[in-house]
Amino acid sequence: MKVKIRLFASLREITRIRERVAEVAAGTTPAGLLAAMVRDLPALEGLRAHIIFAVNGDYVAGDAVLNDGDEVAFIPPVSGGRAGRRETGGSGGCPRAFFHPTN
Repeated sequence: MKVKIRLFASLREITRIRERVAEVAAGTTPAGLLAAMVRDLPALEGLRAHIIFAVNGDYVAGDAVLNDGDEVAFIPPVSGGRAGRRETGGSGGCPRAFFHPTN
């Protein structure tokens, strides 16, 4: 069966792959598909434990069984944003970050 694999953020940057179609056996899971990709693309190993999966737009566990035609997204941990000013806020004087949009 065939599934479409989509890579996001740092996974896309590391592999230079946005998406690809893969032929997989019946019973393949997102975790199994990722393991196969790591064998072909060892640079993914460092992020492997932190990747979450989505199938056809819904988050799933790594052991979900894939079906023919599924779209599987590998989503790495994401952080960042623009460093902003910190301001004290709230009744306890806890710091609160705030975002300053740019034009």
